Amino acid sequence: MKLIYRFTVCLVLALLGLVGCTEDQPVDNREPNYGYVQFRLFKAASYEAEGSRAVKQTLDYLAEAYKVKVTLTYGETTLAQTINLSAADAESAEFGLRSDKLKLLTGEYQIVTFTLFDADDQPIYNGAPTASTTIKVTEDGLSMADLTVNVTPRGSVRFT
Repeated sequence: MKLIYRFTVCLVLALLGLVGCTEDQPVDNREPNYGYVQFRLFKAASYEAEGSRAVKQTLDYLAEAYKVKVTLTYGETTLAQTINLSAADAESAEFGLRSDKLKLLTGEYQIVTFTLFDADDQPIYNGAPTASTTIKVTEDGLSMADLTVNVTPRGSVRFT
């Protein structure tokens, strides 16, 4: 009986030793086939590239925009997503706004139109890129897309 007991204990210890020595693969928490897009909004007057065609002529200030609704096409599929916009303060918003990141499947997307909304979620500006704007979303990457908005041109003057 003692022999069977000792054999069982040795067998259990040997199995525990084998199981405890296996090399575990680290857990990959990333979601495969997804990437991110972030949109940057600039004044058309101060942007070097071609501007966008506006449905509403001009905004008074870029800081009036709090959200952007972007319509994209992916093959035959059309996507429309509303994203929050941010800047450090109203003065720095006049130099450009950034959107939150948008999570999308990897692939190429076309920007069709975009709409800006104010703080009360009322549309204040509609625009569309004048040239074909393609965004390439890569796995675990961040792609940037620039949108231009017609805003009343203003500048600053410094006197000494």
